Amino acid sequence: AKPNEVVVLETIIPEGVEDNHYLVFWNQRMDMEFYIDGELRGSYTTEDSRLFGKTGPVAYVFFELKESDIGKTARLVTQSDSASSGVFHTAYYGDKMGVWMANFKDGGSEIVIALMMAIMGGICILTSVVLQRVYHRKIYMLYLGWGVFIAAMWLLMNSRLRQLIFPNLSVASDMAFLMIMLLPIPFLIY
Repeated sequence: AKPNEVVVLETIIPEGVEDNHYLVFWNQRMDMEFYIDGELRGSYTTEDSRLFGKTGPVAYVFFELKESDIGKTARLVTQSDSASSGVFHTAYYGDKMGVWMANFKDGGSEIVIALMMAIMGGICILTSVVLQRVYHRKIYMLYLGWGVFIAAMWLLMNSRLRQLIFPNLSVASDMAFLMIMLLPIPFLIY
């Protein structure tokens, strides 16, 4: 679809839908509205929380389905001014924990590696500060610690699962770009 073009997907809710289950979309920078038989069931927009830009960050968007929805028309309306307008990725159906576990299998290693890097970077920073105070000389491991820590923050902020960690996705998305800009600074200072 062209930027700013409204894209509409419609389908009939099939048999087998259960209460407390969700239809989940990987939102590619689009505002979304989800209707069941013309009734608005949910929407996603970051218009009020984003600091910069006109489109929101990518995120998993959950729309609840009910057993009583079987046979009704589901309608998803999207609009975006980005080049990814009208692009849809895999849609998931299930309870929240099941959907998150399926996605954690795909992208969980990224979060684990980022957390391990953050811990190692923090240990390097703390060790360097203590050694500087004890020996009264510059410890160059400090710069490595800061570099690793900033890289870990970038991985966390840029992860597909970041919405499990950060409540404001717009800020987390913007911070990923800031971390990339900060990453060379410790090495340049060294």
